[in-house]
This record gives sequence, C-alpha cells and structure tokens, in this order.
Amino acid sequence: MQLLAGHYEEAWGFWADYDFTADNSYTAFYSSEIKDTSFEARLLGRALDGRLSWIFGASQVDTKLKSIGEAGVASFYLFPVFFPGGFSTELFESGARTSGIFASADYQLTERFSATLEGRYQEDEIRDDAVNKGLSTPISPATLDSFVPRATLRFKPSDTETLYFTYAEGNLPGGFNASVAALNVGQRAQLEALAPGTGVTYGEETLKNYELGWKQVFAEGRAAFNLATFFMKRQDEIINANQLITDATPGAPNPLATVFFNSNGASTDIYGFEIDGTWNATDNLSLQGSFGYIHAEIVSFPAGAGTGDFGDIYGRAANVEGQRAPRFPPVSGSLSATYKAEMSPRAGFNSWYVRGDAYYTGKFWDSISNVSEAESAGDVNLRFGARGDSLGLEFFVTNLLDEDAPASANNFSDLSFGPRVRPGGLFDFSREGVQMALRDKRQFGVRVNYVFK
Repeated sequence: MQLLAGHYEEAWGFWADYDFTADNSYTAFYSSEIKDTSFEARLLGRALDGRLSWIFGASQVDTKLKSIGEAGVASFYLFPVFFPGGFSTELFESGARTSGIFASADYQLTERFSATLEGRYQEDEIRDDAVNKGLSTPISPATLDSFVPRATLRFKPSDTETLYFTYAEGNLPGGFNASVAALNVGQRAQLEALAPGTGVTYGEETLKNYELGWKQVFAEGRAAFNLATFFMKRQDEIINANQLITDATPGAPNPLATVFFNSNGASTDIYGFEIDGTWNATDNLSLQGSFGYIHAEIVSFPAGAGTGDFGDIYGRAANVEGQRAPRFPPVSGSLSATYKAEMSPRAGFNSWYVRGDAYYTGKFWDSISNVSEAESAGDVNLRFGARGDSLGLEFFVTNLLDEDAPASANNFSDLSFGPRVRPGGLFDFSREGVQMALRDKRQFGVRVNYVFK
C-alpha cells in the first residue's frame, strides 16, 4: 500500500500593466491566497503467477482561492480614471474539490502480447461565490462527474523491440461565468443574441488521443530510439471570449461595457509524430537527439465567442475553420553530445566531461489570424566540468550564438496610450498588438557543488 499527501499555500498581490509601456494607460491590482491539499492512497499487487499486475486507488485534491480584484487606473485623453472593479472591496472565495477513484490492470496475454486497461472516475465540486452575487437562486457550488479511460496494447516481436497502440480520453471540467450572472435581463438578452448559448455556466472540454508507437534497442544495447505517431481530437474547447453590450451602470463613463466569459464549441484536430534516440558511440561519447512535427488545425469555432484579431482583420463573419492553432511551433528538434573520461586524481577530481546541447524551435503564429509569425530560433549551450567523489566544478555558457528570436509571442489588445487617443480608440479593443517574451542573452557562469558525507 502507498500513501501520499501534500499541502501548498501561496499568497500574492501585484499591479498588472496591461499595455506593457512606460505610461499608465491601464494598470490594475490583484490579490489572491491559494491553499491546496491533496491525498492519495494506492493498493497494488500481482496475481495469476505474476502475469497480472493491478492497482486500485483513491485521491482527493482540495483547492481554495480567496481573491480581491480588480482595482485599476486608466489614463484616457490625459485624464486618469479610477475603476474600482466589481470585487475590489469584497473577498470572494472560489476553488474546486476533486475526488476520484482509479484502477489499472496489466495482463500478459501471451509471451509477445500484453495489454493494459486503466480508468478513472472523478467528481469535481466547483465553487465560485462571485456567481451567486448576481443570481436570486445560488448555483455555486456545483458538482460535475466524468470517467476517463485508457487502453494500451503491446506487441514484442523480439526482446529488443516493442510496438504499441494507445487510446486515451481526457477532460477539463467546466465552471461558472460570474460576469454573465451579474448582468440584468436586458443585458443577458443582448449577450445571447451576440453569443448564442452563453450562460452563467460553461461545459467541460474533452480530448481523445490515438497513439501508435515503436520502441527499439539495437547495436547490442548501445543505441535505441522511440517513435510515436498520434492523432488528438479536442472538442468543446473552453474559449475565453468577450462581447460589447449596453452598460446600464449609473454614471458609467462609456455607454458600452465589455463582458468577458468562457464558452464551449471550438474543436481542434492535432496530428504529428515524435522521435528521439540515443547512441553510445564509444565508452566515452554519447549522442542524443529528438525531432517532432505537430499539425494543429481549428475545425470548428462557436458562434459569437469572439475571434480576437481574426475578426478584426477579416471581419466578424469570416470563418475561423482551417486556421492553425497559435503559440506553439509545428517543428522542433534537439541534438546533444557528451564526452566524459577518467583522469588522474588531482585537487579532488577524478573525471572530466564536456557537453553540448543544440535546440531548434520552428516558426509559430501568435494568434489564430495566422498573420504575425514568430521567427525560428536555435539555442546552443556548452558545459565543461570535472567531478570527484565529493566535489564538482562546471564552467558553462548558455545561448552561445546569442539567439535573439522571441521565446514566446501572444496577440493582445493594444491598450497603450497612443492608440487610445486616436478617434474611436477610447474603448476600441480591436487595435491589436503582440506581447513577446524576450530570450535570455548569452551568459557565462561557474557552478560548484560539494556533497558532505
């Protein structure tokens, strides 16, 4: 029997700068406290002369979030405006308690064939006090349940070769739209006309995965590779969306209000392959490498969910289907080499090594508009060091070629001061920008470690 338990706490508060510029076009303050407690118990054993291995267990994860937000300051046409936000003076609690039972059975059917069946049933109790504030009848907390299976069939043509096929399902639970619950009857009708089906709740997202793989060891165990091809179907994806409706708040600075909500209905087809391998070329030299290709295409999108810059560029009636999923590269790869050797004991060291790592990240789109593309990048890291029984010394350089391509790129509404002072720009969120994370520059360093015995 195995027992696992954990507890985690975190509290933070910060000012968020939405436009990422020196001016205070829009800044806001958030504060949260998170507490997370988890338990898991497992029973495991073997039967049928060792041909059957089984596991049965139960788990619970309880996450509680207390938050205050947002309170913000915006500068419109040189005049700062304070937005206290709906929750700036009240403390709201949200979170989830996930309880589940799981089991797996691995059975050796024949000398060459084996199969594994796994399943998990879980209940998610979702809580969001903010959603009850706008409703006459509370709906939070609510309980959702799901069952996710996985099955794997393996065939070993030889002792050094394995072929397998895996089918698996996954899910992401739904939740509440507190912003929708806060709307009056007329505003909800407007939102329904713009985004049909949007309500105070949204459903779960599901994933189906099919994988065919090949694992091979050869050259008398000095080399090996793993090859996997896969197809995944994401359905009822949870989409972060927004719409403009009439603002009925007395004294509101703008006749329109932006409502942010979650919606379901999008789906994406993902297929590709991955291969990685290792080769111990000599007793001193080893090589590793990997390559992956992923094609992710949007095949459906919910009406009225809001398509961000895609709709701003091509028009809100344009069809999103066929666009590539953004923010991750279709092509990636790596290559590593390590050379190590013994040396005459000296100054506490008895061996030395040198290692080089090269990584390639292909181009990727910053949004579903597929217009702005982050360039490909190549990173090279080098390490040289010596080891002893207790002492280790290493010299290293990261980003040897001083690659300056952005590490990530994400489309967002440009809230900086300049675009907002243009005609119609005060509350026009259709002027787009790109938020980029810069890559670390070339760095040199030294590491020293010592093991006390």
